[in-house]
Amino acid sequence: MLLAIDDLITPTTEDEVLETMLSNLEILGVSARSWRTGGVARTILRVVAKAYAAFSMLMASAIRAGFLETAEGAWLTLLAFYVFNVERREATFATGNVQLTNSGGGVFSFNAGEVRVLWTNEGKAYTNDSAFTLNPGDVLTIPITAVELGSDSSAPPGAIDALETVLLGVSVTNVEAVVGTDAETDDDLRDACKNKLAAISVRGPRGAYAFAVREAKRLDGSPVNINRYSISSSSSTGVVTVYVAAPSGAPDPGDITQINASIEDIARPDSVTASATAATEVPLTRTLTVWAKRTDGVSASDIQGFAQAALVKEIAAYPIGGIPKPPSTQGYLYADFVTGVAKSAHASIYDVDGGGSDLALAPGQVAVLSSLTVSVRIVDITSGTVT
Repeated sequence: MLLAIDDLITPTTEDEVLETMLSNLEILGVSARSWRTGGVARTILRVVAKAYAAFSMLMASAIRAGFLETAEGAWLTLLAFYVFNVERREATFATGNVQLTNSGGGVFSFNAGEVRVLWTNEGKAYTNDSAFTLNPGDVLTIPITAVELGSDSSAPPGAIDALETVLLGVSVTNVEAVVGTDAETDDDLRDACKNKLAAISVRGPRGAYAFAVREAKRLDGSPVNINRYSISSSSSTGVVTVYVAAPSGAPDPGDITQINASIEDIARPDSVTASATAATEVPLTRTLTVWAKRTDGVSASDIQGFAQAALVKEIAAYPIGGIPKPPSTQGYLYADFVTGVAKSAHASIYDVDGGGSDLALAPGQVAVLSSLTVSVRIVDITSGTVT
């Protein structure tokens, strides 16, 4: 009997197995349905059904793992590596800069990793990446890295507000967002595998350039910090431009060098000039008022944090050059997108004011969240009071 693929990848539940066994016993003349629930015979059937259902789930997962479109999670990671030779990108620590202002008379010198700054509302901590000396009256910008892995430590502008390390007379803030990323999603990993096929075909399809960007490595072997790319739509002139951006905006110049080397090694065909260039940052500033229904256990600061985190995450992944509305080719970061992201941050939010205007983005430009103010209004819908 030929089974459909859906039958092969759909596990059998415990109740379905039990029903099949009961039906088969009845066909054999055994009145199994009359057996007392909780009795020895019925319990044995239930134990066997539970074990078989677990085995069925394992088998279905293993069969799903054989196909790029159906494999998931760890199974997809194995398929990508052993079939396509593509490794899943791991989560990154949030990175960015903070500004230290010394209003006192102290002189402070620290090595890398000795100073911890905090986003107090969310309980997130960050350490300095390099040594520095802060003199009286100095305003110093230093690079930082989050202690916790992943996007949960991504902080909007102005969120980092305290020093865990004691520096008398010194205040801290982050002028721009500090951004980290989660591990590569299943959908993105599938796309990478498809781009790998393009890269080993006739050298030159758009997927080959995309794969070259993804596979670029720094000199220490770690992946370049790139999460977006935009490939020129026409190469009829023999010139291909690949714009790239990091989660925080413009990428490190060293990463551009490695991407160009990867394009040369993997994707560029003869008679074509191809180069990667850093996307140009376009600052995005927004002042939003979020309206939310009063919900037990959820405070205004909670909702503010949800909205800020959602906006930092989505704007950190917004396409280079924006998104156009065909037939127009002009791309934008839409005001409705901003308010929509904020509105979807929590079920209690029912409206968002202050979306501003659409932000036009030219090819090679990327939106960077430079200022974000979120005010929250909690409404008791039974009494009509606002806090």
